[in-house]
Amino acid sequence: MIVLVTGDKYFQVKCAVDGAFFYKYLREYMDFSKAEPNIAHRVISDLQLTRTVSVITQNIDGLHEKAGSKAIA
Repeated sequence: MIVLVTGDKYFQVKCAVDGAFFYKYLREYMDFSKAEPNIAHRVISDLQLTRTVSVITQNIDGLHEKAGSKAIA
């Protein structure tokens, strides 16, 4: 399920029905270039240094890689 907060009801419905539309919108209109990893991204990356940890993510922003995580699916 995709949960989206917006005032545009058509956009909410379109995203809920068509996941591909949602991700296409994110790729084309959302700018993650200035986003930085938060503490959770960094802790997961640090855990991978001493433990076997795999990250399963939709990875739309690349923040796990930016934090240094290696095993990302």
